[in-house]
Amino acid sequence: MAGNDIFWHYTTFATLAEVLKSKSLLASDFAALNDASEFKVGGECCNRRG
Repeated sequence: MAGNDIFWHYTTFATLAEVLKSKSLLASDFAALNDASEFKVGGECCNRRG
């Protein structure tokens, strides 16, 4: 993310509420992602926040 601390993800408010309530986030198989960089950026974000 090259020094940018903002990570955007588009979802519905209901889904956001469930993520916050459960304190968990499910991930897809990275082979099924539309863009190969999604896996790399997501991993970097999680590692920094972890």
